Amino acid sequence: TNHMVSTGLTISDSALNSFQELKLKHNHKYLIFKVSEHLVLDLVGEGDDDDDENEGVEREETWQNFISNLPDDDCRYAVYDFRIWGCSKLILILWSPEIARVKSRMIFGSYLYSFRTKICGVFSEVSAADPSDICFSDIFTRL
Repeated sequence: TNHMVSTGLTISDSALNSFQELKLKHNHKYLIFKVSEHLVLDLVGEGDDDDDENEGVEREETWQNFISNLPDDDCRYAVYDFRIWGCSKLILILWSPEIARVKSRMIFGSYLYSFRTKICGVFSEVSAADPSDICFSDIFTRL
């Protein structure tokens, strides 16, 4: 079944389950979500840390790999499992490039709060239109 949030956005079971597994089992470094034309939010990408020996320390290369998986011309939500000082901090990112369609930017902007209320455990929230808005050092400093 799907889970509808109060504003009309439907979150698929697979999207919610993927988030819960990321939060509880840390089975991925990040998840990327898309809202379809029918206002259904679903998982469209996931990524892992390439270096299991770096437990407890975030790697800039993994962050850059994540950034490279965000589209240049379309919006996404993403959740990144950022490890800092041995702790896991989940970051919710609204990716809304300036060249994305206006309708897409409006949809993602207006449903961000609704999405966040469905995914408990997010430490920080960031909006970005360009990779420079979410550079590794800025995110590290923010946490």
